[in-house]
Amino acid sequence: MVEFSVMVSLTIVVAQMCKKLGLSIDFLPLLHLCLAIILALVFLNELIILNRIQQGILIGLSASGVYDMGMCIKKV
Repeated sequence: MVEFSVMVSLTIVVAQMCKKLGLSIDFLPLLHLCLAIILALVFLNELIILNRIQQGILIGLSASGVYDMGMCIKKV
C-alpha cells in the first residue's frame, strides 16, 4: 500500500508539471481531484471501490490545499 503522503506528493508534482506545460491555474483543483482518485483506484488495496474513491477525494482535497484555505478564512 502506498502512503497517503506519497500520493499527495505525486498529485502535486504532476499538477505542477501540467501547470508548467500551460494548463490554466483555474483547473488545478479539478486536476488534483481527478489525479488523486485515479491514484487511489490504482494503488490502494481497499476491497470496496467507494472507499477508494472517498480516499481519493480526501487526497485530492489535501493536494489542492483546502485545509490551508480554511485556515486563511479562519484568520480573517
